[in-house]
Amino acid sequence: MRPRILLVALADWFGPTRLPRALRQAGFEVGMLADPNGLLAQSRHIDYRFSLNAENVRLGVLGPVLRAVGEFTPRLVVPCDEA
Repeated sequence: MRPRILLVALADWFGPTRLPRALRQAGFEVGMLADPNGLLAQSRHIDYRFSLNAENVRLGVLGPVLRAVGEFTPRLVVPCDEA
């Protein structure tokens, strides 16, 4: 089983869009927790997708975040923006 890494993006920014390919090539199973219509979600190198409403997270609604971490059980969580 390959180690799992979860990319978390609250903002839609082009910076992290290259990460999924590089991480998969490095041997990881790549998960994403972000807006399903955002730039990061367009990558074909993501193995698991979890939908995230950034505005709800900013308001303190963390259920979807905790659920994604519990289901995916990543070895590493990588924030993809400053938030």
